[in-house]
Amino acid sequence: MIRIAKILLLIGAGIVVILALFIARPCPSCEKEIDVSDISAVEIRNTTFQVDVADTDAERIKGLSGKESLSERTGMLFIFEESAPRSFWMKDMRFSIDIVWIDKNRKIVGIHRHVSPETYPQSFVSPEPVMYVLEVAEGVSSFMNIGDTVNFIKSSQ
Repeated sequence: MIRIAKILLLIGAGIVVILALFIARPCPSCEKEIDVSDISAVEIRNTTFQVDVADTDAERIKGLSGKESLSERTGMLFIFEESAPRSFWMKDMRFSIDIVWIDKNRKIVGIHRHVSPETYPQSFVSPEPVMYVLEVAEGVSSFMNIGDTVNFIKSSQ
C-alpha cells in the first residue's frame, strides 16, 4: 500500500512539473513586448530614420513597391507578430535598398546591402529568425553593424 502511494505521488509530482513547464512557456504571440502602434522613427547609432510602419499583412505585402524613392533618413519598418525566418524580394520596386534584419530584442542580426530591383525574383532571407525588418535607401546602412541596437521612437515623444 505504501509503495502504491509513493508511485502515485511520483506520478502526480511529474504531472505537476510538466504542467508548470507548459504554462510557463512563453507563447509566440507574446513575444511582441512593445506597443508598436505609435512608432514614427527608429534610431540606430544616434542616427534617426523617420519610418512608415507595415504591421498588417496587406501593408507588408505592398511594402515600398510603387514608391519612386526614399530620402536618406526615411525608411519602412516591417513589424511581425512573432520571430521567424523572413524572406523579402524586390517585386514592383523602382529603386535599390538596404534590408536590415532585426531580432525580437531589437538587435541587428544581418544586413543585405545594395539590393536592386533587377534581383527580382530572387529572395533575400534573414540570417536567423527576426521580428522586425527595416528597409532604407541604398547605401544608407553603411554605418550599421550586426549587434547594433535599434531604438523605436513613438510619435508622441
